[in-house]
Amino acid sequence: MPIEFDPEKNAANIEKYGVSLSEGDGVLNDPLGRTVEDTSSEVEVRFNTIGTNVFGSLYSVTWTKRGGVERVISVRKPDAKERKSYEEKR
Repeated sequence: MPIEFDPEKNAANIEKYGVSLSEGDGVLNDPLGRTVEDTSSEVEVRFNTIGTNVFGSLYSVTWTKRGGVERVISVRKPDAKERKSYEEKR
């Protein structure tokens, strides 16, 4: 399923993390990916998924479902703990 994101949010993500939201493409479909609910959001149900994108790069993606579409909120490189957790699962 293709992802969707806000262009303004994309610009903010690039400035904050140096990564475009489009880099999250494929992470949500990684069979080895790990998804947990993001309990910090009070606005909507959000999830965090750590996995590899279509180019094989490991990312942490925060996303939600809106109208049946997966909407990406942020994409960043995983921290050391997240990376280790993903690699141990392989």
